[in-house]
Amino acid sequence: LIGEPNYGANQDLQQWIAQDDFNYATATFALPATLLAYRNVDLVLEGIDTISAITFNNQPVLNARNMHRTYHVDVKALVRSTGNSMAANFTGPVPGSLAAQAACGPICGDANCTCPHAWPGPAPDQMLINGYIRKEQQSFGWDFAPTTGTSGITKEPKLVGYDVALIRDVVVT
Repeated sequence: LIGEPNYGANQDLQQWIAQDDFNYATATFALPATLLAYRNVDLVLEGIDTISAITFNNQPVLNARNMHRTYHVDVKALVRSTGNSMAANFTGPVPGSLAAQAACGPICGDANCTCPHAWPGPAPDQMLINGYIRKEQQSFGWDFAPTTGTSGITKEPKLVGYDVALIRDVVVT
């Protein structure tokens, strides 16, 4: 258990969190026959923060790189009535950002540059590598938020079954 990051020196004591990798795994679970009967079964992941390799029944199904989106992963060929499992292996935001920065090369200023410009943000202890991964920027420190560099599963994963179509996004203009 970690302490309240806004109390005393806890923010400084918790910097190790952003450096470490974390692994999560479910216990095995059964699925109802009604779900297995659908033509399509998707694993829906809404809260993956941020760099993660996801497996379902020990098979790689997703390399997540963006905490700001929902992932729909077809797992119909992998689901079974019993013995299902899911695992998520997260790369810490600091090593993940440094790897993305290294892959990008030096920061450039021309219109063809696909790498972001590092921005120190308003906090004096802002991490300078925050622009290299698709993660909420306040996780790297802000005037109203501590520098915590968290990663993990923020919303419950779901299995969704359907036969014909699944409406994911509706835009009204």
